[in-house]
Order: sequence, then structure tokens, then C-alpha cells
Amino acid sequence: MAVTGPATIGDNCVDRYLPPIGRDRAGGNALNVAAGLAAAGLPTAYVGAIGDDADGRLILAEGGAMGIDMSRVVVAPGHTGVTTITVTPDGERIFESEVLGTSGTFRPSAEATGFLATRSWVHATGPGHIVEALEAVAAAGVRVSYDVSHPPRIERFAALGPMLEVAFLSAAGAGAADGADLAREAIRRGARSAVVGRGKDGCLMLSGDRLYEQPALPARVVDTLGAGDALIAGVIAALLDGASPDAALIQGAHAAAAACTHIGAWRPPEPLEAHG
Repeated sequence: MAVTGPATIGDNCVDRYLPPIGRDRAGGNALNVAAGLAAAGLPTAYVGAIGDDADGRLILAEGGAMGIDMSRVVVAPGHTGVTTITVTPDGERIFESEVLGTSGTFRPSAEATGFLATRSWVHATGPGHIVEALEAVAAAGVRVSYDVSHPPRIERFAALGPMLEVAFLSAAGAGAADGADLAREAIRRGARSAVVGRGKDGCLMLSGDRLYEQPALPARVVDTLGAGDALIAGVIAALLDGASPDAALIQGAHAAAAACTHIGAWRPPEPLEAHG
């Protein structure tokens, strides 16, 4: 079967901005990365679950408007996940509450797993049963990455590490040495390379035994939400194009800076009507 473009699997949510912004936007790590890959011109698919509600319809509409293949999104009983957000005057996003919704219990079907096994790259995040599906995807020779940003997910490295082309981690506010130690731990557990986002302090990548560092690029910061996911998408898109690790970090840094210049993790190309 011919190999196609990348895909992402895992969480989605509606990012609900509280007043004075008062706006709903599609988001969630896996969907944000899919949007970034699609914006880079890659034929990208997203696999996940939404509820049968207005929030789920917003997810489908905004994802489709970005050109993401949303045909394997499952409409499940229950509610779509919602994250409520405020933004400080300097553009820093603050998560006020988070409800996972149907994304939290999503289990990919055998058909979805088989579909992912035909892709050129699969980026994932989310519950442990998604990790189980990745084993079959990696066994098919697909390049796999996973966002291991949250501490509970680090415990999954025993199963994840050997199948990962890239482990993506977050260490905002940590020093460069601590970030490098985090990357080395990912390599020690089997990942072929590791990228650590450090927020306003930039990012780094450990590939083999060589460490690459990239400072954050200047940006007119409106909202930092999604900058880390944009970094992931930029790095993956560059690596798929055959870029070196340092060039991939530069492309990721540009994507992260651009994500900070608008409300929401990403913007559909055309304004959308409300989906009530």
C-alpha cells in the first residue's frame, strides 16, 4: 500500500476563551499538530473522537477548513472536551479548567490503526490505549512521535521509547542543562531523538549524541496557546522534507513564533459561522 502524508491521533477540545475575548476555537495537542502540518502543505489526517454536540461540530468545521482529513473522527456518546482559558495582558495563556470529554476514553479501532500504518509519520498523544495502537503502526515501519509533556505520560516511556522517531517534551522555565538531561533520558529509554520545548527560552534537540539548541524567535505575542504544538508540527514537517536537526528546530521555532501572534492555537483560512 502506498505511503501517504502524516497523521495525528489523540486529543481534541474546544478552547473556550473567557471574557473579554469570549471566543471558542478548536484545539487540543493532536489536532493542533495536524493543523500545523496541514498549514505546511502536507496532506494530513486526524484520528480522534468528539461528542455529538455543538462543540464537536466546531471541531469538525475548523479542522475541515484547515484542509485536515477529518473522516476518521468518531462521533461518540457524550460531550466534546472543553478547556477554559484566560489570557494575561502580556499574552500568556492560563488554563482555568479542563474537561477531557470523549477524547479521554477514545480507543482507536482496528481499521483506524490500519489506516495509520499507511502514513508517512504518525504523531500521537493521549491515553494508554493509543500507545497500544502505536505498536502496530511502528511495526509497519511508520515514523512515530509522541508528546510526552505531562509527567504521567513519562511513565509510558518503557513501552513508548523504542518505537519513537522523536520524543517531544516540555520544560518551560527549566535551564538548558535540565532540558538536555530530559532529552538524554528519552534517548536512554530508546527514542532515536528528542525535542524539548522551553517556552520563551527556545528549544533543543538531541539526535544521537549531538545536542542542537535554538533560541525563541521574536514575535508580537498575543496568545501563547499552541506555540508548543506549532513547534512540534514545524519540526515534523521539516524532518519529513529531509531537513537536518538544526534546520528542523529553526522551522519549528518559526512556527511557534507565528502561533503566538493570534488568538487560538491556529486559525482556519476563512471565518466560520457559529455551529450551534
